Amino acid sequence: MEIQPERYLTSHQVRWMHVHPDMILQFGHYLADILRSGGREGREIRAEVFSSLNGRELQLLIDPAVNLAAQTRSLGPASWIMPLEEPLRKRE
Repeated sequence: MEIQPERYLTSHQVRWMHVHPDMILQFGHYLADILRSGGREGREIRAEVFSSLNGRELQLLIDPAVNLAAQTRSLGPASWIMPLEEPLRKRE
């Protein structure tokens, strides 16, 4: 099932999510709670999010194979965030 974040979040929140992985994780936990309360226990929450950071080309921000509902929120490194593939462009 594909979920449209606009059904649950404000337009401001949706605009900022693609550059704030912690917001995406929090939204994943929120969706999992909604599903659990509706009797849909054990559902996985995955995200396919592309972002362009600091002028780089678009790339996956979140590992789409990871169940976000099973990830804990932490200030430490997050294995579900994809590493940058393209180096930062030099200004001319």
